Amino acid sequence: MTKKDFKELDLKMKLLVIKSIGNFVAQLHKDKESLLCYSIEKFFVEVIYERGTNNLLRIVSFEEGRQLDKYSDLNNEV
Repeated sequence: MTKKDFKELDLKMKLLVIKSIGNFVAQLHKDKESLLCYSIEKFFVEVIYERGTNNLLRIVSFEEGRQLDKYSDLNNEV
């Protein structure tokens, strides 16, 4: 599956793909959002929920590793 194929799916199918073939990478909590990152073949997907209510806000797909930087603690690098 390509990122383009994934983007063309409806929400229900996107969630099914994430659940069935997505590999959990990391989780991040911000002020009002929880972000869960998954890898799917050659791209990544963020599933973004509202903290407190767990309402799904959006699903974002991307390929660039730069967007993964927020999941690492770069300030503590040696």
